[in-house]
Amino acid sequence: MKPAAVALLPFPTSALTTADSMDWIKSNWNWTSGTSEFLNFVVDPFGGGKIVLRVRYPKSSYAHEVAGGVTGFYLDVFDGANPLRALLSYQVAFSTNFDFVKGGKLPGLYGGDHSGGCWGGVNSDLCFSLRVYAYLPGTTPAFCASPLVSCSTSTYGTSLGRSTWNYTSLGAWSTVVESAVLNSDPSIDGAGTARANGYISTYFNPSGEDAKLAFTKKGIVFRTREEVGFSKLFFSTFFGGGSVDYASTRDVYAYFKDFNIYQGTGDSNASGDVVTVS
Repeated sequence: MKPAAVALLPFPTSALTTADSMDWIKSNWNWTSGTSEFLNFVVDPFGGGKIVLRVRYPKSSYAHEVAGGVTGFYLDVFDGANPLRALLSYQVAFSTNFDFVKGGKLPGLYGGDHSGGCWGGVNSDLCFSLRVYAYLPGTTPAFCASPLVSCSTSTYGTSLGRSTWNYTSLGAWSTVVESAVLNSDPSIDGAGTARANGYISTYFNPSGEDAKLAFTKKGIVFRTREEVGFSKLFFSTFFGGGSVDYASTRDVYAYFKDFNIYQGTGDSNASGDVVTVS
């Protein structure tokens, strides 16, 4: 793979207010849509003196309720290249008082037309999303929200690789890496068919930068349309789940830095059955 059009998300040189932070993102991160009232750039609270992005999850917030839906916006990091392979890495840290409750979303890759949905139970053959999910008690699978076979078996998508790694400590940086290759032969036998040979891998390091393989899932259909490729970084993070039992028990924070994005050509050449996706 090679660096994407926006291969490294730049950060400001000083702390910013929430309003100024969102304006900065819109001007410097190839922003296309979405917003947040719960983020701002701050000095790294865990040392080093660099500027990082802080997201606040208010007490009682979850999913897309009035006090929730904390952060959700799209970044056109591939600048229309529509690659068939992609890799996203970043570092995340949680405040020392963080309570995962039943889990919630963290940023991930997105493919296709984001107006099609592919999150929150809105499924479409025009798109897919691959967000990371922070799950009780900090174990974290990749979350594959797509309507397609082997990737989604429910309205809201499927958790892949559950319990394959763990945030061992709060108040410290962890590295998360997500890499995926799209399936081949979309619409090979007509609309809604494809070869089930896509795959996704995640890598994780709970205490540093050198992430190690956590899990790989093969045999995935991400798309049944030829035009669907990777299109965005989906900066989506909130508690939930769409019910109150997911809600944050207190005001807590997550911190993000060191976003790197890569892209590659060529869909999967692995073997796989041709399937029909209903």
